[in-house]
Amino acid sequence: MKLNLPLSTLLIVLTSINVLADDTNKLESYQKSMVIIGVGASNLKSTTSEFIAFKGDADVSINRRINLAENKLVQRLKTTISGTQNISAKTRPQNPQKAPNIDGFSFYSASAYLNYDLDGDGYYSDFTIEFDADYDDGYADVYGVLYYSKNGGPWIEYFETDVFEIYLNDATDDYQVTSRLITDFPTSNYDILIDLYEHGISGIVATISSDDTQNLLGLPLEDEAHELNSNASQITYVASTISHDADGDNFYTDLTLEYDISTIYFGDLVYAEIILTNSDALWSQTLLTDNFVLGNQTEFIDLVLNAGYPAGWYDVQINLINTYTSEIIANAAQDFTSLASLQLESVDNDNHYDSPSASGGGVNNGADSYENGSGAISGYFLFLFFLIGVYIKSIRDFSLKERKKKFDT
Repeated sequence: MKLNLPLSTLLIVLTSINVLADDTNKLESYQKSMVIIGVGASNLKSTTSEFIAFKGDADVSINRRINLAENKLVQRLKTTISGTQNISAKTRPQNPQKAPNIDGFSFYSASAYLNYDLDGDGYYSDFTIEFDADYDDGYADVYGVLYYSKNGGPWIEYFETDVFEIYLNDATDDYQVTSRLITDFPTSNYDILIDLYEHGISGIVATISSDDTQNLLGLPLEDEAHELNSNASQITYVASTISHDADGDNFYTDLTLEYDISTIYFGDLVYAEIILTNSDALWSQTLLTDNFVLGNQTEFIDLVLNAGYPAGWYDVQINLINTYTSEIIANAAQDFTSLASLQLESVDNDNHYDSPSASGGGVNNGADSYENGSGAISGYFLFLFFLIGVYIKSIRDFSLKERKKKFDT
């Protein structure tokens, strides 16, 4: 028992020290994450001055616009489904006309993706339909017509695609349509149907619907008027594009922000506040756009970093602010990964190769990270060696006592 007691004590202490070291590392990592995302949405109403110093000498060109040529390589189609459209929308006939030659045309798959549920009730105001059509005889130019049906009602047309090309069973020719529901879509379950047409020929060549796949059955949808009862204005989508890297070090001087606004407060005068934060140096700069009229729209902001920005990882926050009340009515921050840890530098630093050592380790999307090799671990090993020494000494003392007993007897 005398020998087992130090061993048990040793194991308990070692386990405790290991847990302590692990918790210390978690705390250090959590604190770093809080610094990096210190201007995120969750901290919007609290001051960040204890973490971030504001930089006033950086020079940036800023331009706001509301249209952008679509990237042909990444086609993101959006249709606004409103009450006006529904009045003039076509109802699909019960026995629609089929093309004279439908041989070889088919749908390989169709899927639905639910994108935004602003009020968290399980019903979405933004969704994407993706479908893959095939043609057994080679190439064909086709287009699709999309319909919805509410609770088994008639099929109502809501979108017609552009003409696109399909080839055999190629998996890369799938097509996506992303839709935002603005009004006249009460909270309910909606089915989707897609008719495929060959360009220049009347009649349907293939159809896929909720009768063929569960993926198009009973989508939980509602319009933004229902979504925004508790959230009057929201930024629902954000994309960022970085470009221009003259020195080839993968740090870029130009940044374009694209964001979608959903609101029920049409006509308010607002402006966008853009906050750029250097994740490593922990300073930020605030930029303001011109005033614009609030509506359900897509906004684009082009930034050119002219001077004062060293190569590094930058976080971005977008605040929509009422011009007259100065109230922040909507915001987007690092909850959108497209606004986190962007590799940027200014034009005056884009003439030599940079390789900054990022304390944040590059991208940090707010997830907990666990470090190894910190001071807590070092202390742990020192204490471990100390305990091993104590344990060896206890074995020696025990052995000496046993020998002395033998000698005395």
